[in-house]
Amino acid sequence: MERCLGTLFLAIAFGITGQVIYKYGALKLQEFDLLQIITNPYFILGSVFYGISAILWFWSLSKLELSFAYPFLAISYVAIMTIGILVFKEQLLLSKIIGITFIITGLIIMYLGF
Repeated sequence: MERCLGTLFLAIAFGITGQVIYKYGALKLQEFDLLQIITNPYFILGSVFYGISAILWFWSLSKLELSFAYPFLAISYVAIMTIGILVFKEQLLLSKIIGITFIITGLIIMYLGF
């Protein structure tokens, strides 16, 4: 199970990285233009990270119960919010702090099996 969790967390990390790369690419767009999006190097690189994430996720699901693995995707919410605040200078609101606290608490409860 430990090895499976490592792969699960790696899948989540690749997904988070892909999302951050997408955000960098999206900031470079002047307007919505499909050709500009699909030829954007950030879009291409982000898609590679998402592809790797999907492969790792698929492997994780072969070893873990879906009802156990899927809630761990919530870790990406915490990481993306933190990155958004620190890197992209997004606002830190009390509602975000409360929401993230509930997510983390829920994951801890689920992992410990209460």
